[in-house]
Amino acid sequence: MVAFVIDVDLIKNLHIHHILPIKRNFNRIEDTIVKNPLIIVECKALGNKGDGIEQLKGYLCARDTPFGILAVGPKQGNWKYHKNHGGYKFETLSPRKTFETQVTDRVNSEATVAGKIEERVNQAIEKQKNKLQADFQKRVTDLEDNQQKQKNKLEQKLRFEYKNNETNLQADFQKRVTDLEGNQQKLLNEARKDSFKNGFWAGAISIVVLVIVVAIAASCG
Repeated sequence: MVAFVIDVDLIKNLHIHHILPIKRNFNRIEDTIVKNPLIIVECKALGNKGDGIEQLKGYLCARDTPFGILAVGPKQGNWKYHKNHGGYKFETLSPRKTFETQVTDRVNSEATVAGKIEERVNQAIEKQKNKLQADFQKRVTDLEDNQQKQKNKLEQKLRFEYKNNETNLQADFQKRVTDLEGNQQKLLNEARKDSFKNGFWAGAISIVVLVIVVAIAASCG
């Protein structure tokens, strides 16, 4: 008994095969040999069918392989083609053309599904990329807005403080001017009072002197 595996990733059509021999003492096809077998072939010498079909079914179930061939002898007319439906349910496909068609459809279907999956993955990546870009742009915009708000707030605070300082300076200046004018007026009033007092006493003294002079003159005459 010799079993062969045809890999779904390497098969292009039924005339190009990637075939690996499986040793006689293998109970099942190991995962390390082929990851995704599409077809498993169980080869038997002509006239020695034995339990070849059961071995083939065991291989198909062990690897969940969709198609199998029981090749008895070198002539393809003696070969039997089987489809694995899962749950140890199998279908014999005849003629060979039916088998080839279903295998080809399976390959094309898997390629289509793989293409759709890749397309959806690319769409999801693009969507996530756009979302990240939009989120980044929003963060940048929010940061710029916050910076502008902080700048405006600081400018308003500085203007308010400057206006208050200017008002206080103007009030202080006006107070000083008023105080100065008040002091000047006070000094002027005091000067006027002093001048009035000095004038009064000067006039009084002049009158007294005049009276004395007149009295002296009268006594002499």
